[in-house]
Amino acid sequence: MHGMLLVGCGNMAKYGHCPQLKKLENLKLVSACDVSAERAEAFKNEFGFERFSDNYKSELEKKDIDVVLVATTWQPRFKIIRDCLLAGKHVLAEKPLSLYLDEIDELIKITKTHNVKLRVGYIQRASEMMNKVQELIKAGTIGTPKSLTVVHHQRGQKSDWPMIRNLMRGGVTPGIDCGIHMCDAARWWFNDEPDFVFSTGCRLDDEIKSDTLTHDSFVMKNGVKVFLEECCSNNTEAFFRIQVLGDKGGIIPVWAHNGKNEHLILWDGVNYEERKIEFPAKGKSTGEQMKKFLTEIENNIDISQHLEDVRKSTEMALGALLSSVRNEIVKFPLSQSDIGEVRKLITR
Repeated sequence: MHGMLLVGCGNMAKYGHCPQLKKLENLKLVSACDVSAERAEAFKNEFGFERFSDNYKSELEKKDIDVVLVATTWQPRFKIIRDCLLAGKHVLAEKPLSLYLDEIDELIKITKTHNVKLRVGYIQRASEMMNKVQELIKAGTIGTPKSLTVVHHQRGQKSDWPMIRNLMRGGVTPGIDCGIHMCDAARWWFNDEPDFVFSTGCRLDDEIKSDTLTHDSFVMKNGVKVFLEECCSNNTEAFFRIQVLGDKGGIIPVWAHNGKNEHLILWDGVNYEERKIEFPAKGKSTGEQMKKFLTEIENNIDISQHLEDVRKSTEMALGALLSSVRNEIVKFPLSQSDIGEVRKLITR
């Protein structure tokens, strides 16, 4: 049985993580921790944690905890994760680990020197539907892949806007906050690295000081084009569409909505046939991710490749930000000069 400490009792933990984690038979919800003791206590009562705290460091000294879920905003996340790893705890964290590549490198180094596991919640890789997309591409079902197009617009209710505004502060754009997931998916699905990116964007809400709509155009080394449009604004309509096109067909993954199951629309451009592949709606894939993570811990499985994927997808998103600021193409991998410039663009 594994004992878990939750750090960060916000909406992501409340609606995405804890409802699934409390169902796992080999995971005990031991401590809920937040800067607000009142919020942490509410989590204890709602999800059945054994205790609550407003001081995660004191909880790291407890012997009944071996796994930590870090679900805070990105700004304090690096320090929290580092403290957890140095205390000998395994960590499942929200993305990004950090928006400074040298900090990601430091965390990777600590996992090796202290023999602890670190995994990031990349939900696409834990999705049965998205794994099917990868399988179909690899099998040549749509022929030679040519493009991935993602349009993702988020419009919060009035009560949500302070949370979204907080996510976008310090130079962070939707292309960084949400786009990292699809940068990872592009590398995974096409088994390739980006060659270069050109990005542009605009600010739809003057109260946020960074672009709230971004359009990133990546060209992978094998020639696949990746177009990511991400938006967080009160002035848009909520919309999400993904489309993968090849020279013999296409795939459209559709997330569960209004009681409908997740499904793939698979188009055969040779025989002019369309079919639908359905998957049960399971909500956010935290439960699947945690089950995999606990297995990796129990069997001491090497997950260094996962951390390399995390770093490279973060680098992709940061390169797009740099391109939009320069208004020019940015090549990968980023140079040390590029990385230094990005460090000045993103502030905590």
